[in-house]
Amino acid sequence: MTTAHPDRDMPGVALQIHEVRSVDESEATVVVRCIAGPVNLGARFHQLRDTTVSINLELTRILCYDRPVPALTPVHSALVTLRGRGTRELRSASRATGHQMIYGISKNAYEQLKSIVQKLIDAELPEDQEDRLIEELKVRVLHPRVTDLIYHSTPPLTAGEVVDQALSYRPIELTPGQTSDASCSS
Repeated sequence: MTTAHPDRDMPGVALQIHEVRSVDESEATVVVRCIAGPVNLGARFHQLRDTTVSINLELTRILCYDRPVPALTPVHSALVTLRGRGTRELRSASRATGHQMIYGISKNAYEQLKSIVQKLIDAELPEDQEDRLIEELKVRVLHPRVTDLIYHSTPPLTAGEVVDQALSYRPIELTPGQTSDASCSS
């Protein structure tokens, strides 16, 4: 597997957007090129390159030469349908802006994360096994307080909601001269 996520060493998927054909609040039909993959149906995308915009898009259809296919492999292009939050953020390529990239994880990796979170929500494991699962989760997502999403959300989140929020998290980028903690200034 290739590493596609720019913020962590995690197997992932990436699509380069060439043309947005149609878009509404929850669905977009887009011509893409696979940059890292393979990208299978059900893949989840949570980041647009060079932005802090939060998206949560699921790949629901891939058409190659007007025929449905289950996956898109690197360097190949296709017409795809993406559903979820953030469809209006997708842009066609232009000389001025270049190509947009979206990053995500495979359906299998997403399901594995959901399984880990569900085991933690169920709280039926011995403490040492829960600790190992928490450490694994912290390695696989950037969210600094992922356990707060599991144990301290009101109302409680489902495993899928926890994973989506954890994957959508983006650290704040500081400009030169900024500090990450206001208490550091005198």
